Amino acid sequence: MTFTRSWTLLLAAALGLASASAQESWSPARQKLTPAVQRALGSGASTVRVLIRMRGQRGSAPVGQLSAADAAVRMALRREEARRAAAVLLSELASRPLASSKATPLAPGVRASVVPAAPTPRAQELWIANSVLVDADPALIRELAGRSDVERIYRDVRIQAIPRQELLRKAGASALAAGSSWAVDKVRAREAWSKFGGRGEGVVIGHIDTGVDAAHPALDGRVLRFKDFVNGKTAAYDDEGHGTHTAGSICAGGDGIGVAPGARLIVAKALDAEGSGELSKLLAAMQWMLDPDGNPSTNDRPAIVSCSWGVDRKQMKDIGSEDTFFWDAVQAWRDADMLPVFASGNAGPGAEIIPAAYPIALAVGATDLADAAPGFSTGAETAWNGVTYTKPDLAAPGHGILSTAPGGQMRSLNGTSMACPVVAGIAALIKQARPRATASEIERLLITGAVDLGEPGKDTRFGLGRVDALASVTAASATVAPAPAPTPVVRPAPSTGSDAVKTRLARGVLMLVVGLVAAFGLQLFF
Repeated sequence: MTFTRSWTLLLAAALGLASASAQESWSPARQKLTPAVQRALGSGASTVRVLIRMRGQRGSAPVGQLSAADAAVRMALRREEARRAAAVLLSELASRPLASSKATPLAPGVRASVVPAAPTPRAQELWIANSVLVDADPALIRELAGRSDVERIYRDVRIQAIPRQELLRKAGASALAAGSSWAVDKVRAREAWSKFGGRGEGVVIGHIDTGVDAAHPALDGRVLRFKDFVNGKTAAYDDEGHGTHTAGSICAGGDGIGVAPGARLIVAKALDAEGSGELSKLLAAMQWMLDPDGNPSTNDRPAIVSCSWGVDRKQMKDIGSEDTFFWDAVQAWRDADMLPVFASGNAGPGAEIIPAAYPIALAVGATDLADAAPGFSTGAETAWNGVTYTKPDLAAPGHGILSTAPGGQMRSLNGTSMACPVVAGIAALIKQARPRATASEIERLLITGAVDLGEPGKDTRFGLGRVDALASVTAASATVAPAPAPTPVVRPAPSTGSDAVKTRLARGVLMLVVGLVAAFGLQLFF
């Protein structure tokens, strides 16, 4: 009896040591799992949809220092660097059987809910954020966490990207007769049209929202391209109305609804009928904006992207990604010389809504007819990497804004979502007046023309002021003094004639190689 008991105790001790050893070896890899992923594993979920972030260098090109040609090369290099980082992982995942589509959902959080693992491709590359989206079982997640080429593993979540009070269907806004928007006259867009003869013709604006009713008479012919990241439909539609309203404020025709009625839109539907969407689908839509036709050799990306949505910084911090995925995506737009315009949010003073709160995004607050800031308009002092920034950057009309609604209707809504497209529209007028203007130059001209409101200088209610189309387009059309020299960067010595030819040849070869890789390289599972 004593002998048997002794062996039992020894065996238990041995098993305990083995378990402790296994736990100890798993601990370093476990640190790569965000708390949300760890909770999922602890809850017994059979499959979890995760974003595998690969190790790699984040984009860091100085804003405004890239020519159009350099921006194209930079974007191509960024894409290929991310694809190389993920290539081995994607190849290995391709040989595995599909993960089960069944998942044990976690209890919804206060601000975020878990994305159910419905059938999806085995792996989806999100090179814009140096990541791979995959449905994985616990064993695969632990295996991935142990890889040296994996930086961290995040859980994909659904986020309420549009405040519910801004949703057209929930706002109770009744249909209105056609008319003009006071916003167009307040920012003196009509005067800019009359003086300079342009309404944004030739300028393309990206638009990520709940979709668009492209058949609306005021938007007829203004949607160049549409992609549905929610339901996979091919024809343009909007099952909420928010996207149609914000699109109209950019470029609707008629009697003064859109600020730049001559501009055209590239529309991504990344948000559903409730104004919510998965983090991964928003990233996929942002990635698509960099290359809408899927051909890296063509420059079809928009000059400006209007985004009337955002997420509370606290929510993104809870899932461990306040300065990763969206930051990288906005930086990629900057690297590609695209102006990222975001609504500052409707959470009132003191809140931080991202991406608008990022220093690399142009945040827009709201004003009313009297040039006052409505109580809902968000602004704050926000710190990133030890530096404090004041947000928003600019303000625009965002209260009682008349615009287009699905089914050929017109409706009035309140929110910084309504202010954001006004700024995007003025940016289009600036781009038309100065076609070679970079994204940072457009931003500077928007600021140059702004009417300072509130406290002198930049403040958390109006930023640097309420936008003024006539003043900004006038500045863009004038012969202005050169901008201050940017921070010095190391560059090669000036090229001789033969060196210039070699440089052009090298750039041509690079773009050819990128095109060949895109055409014949690793096939992904979409």
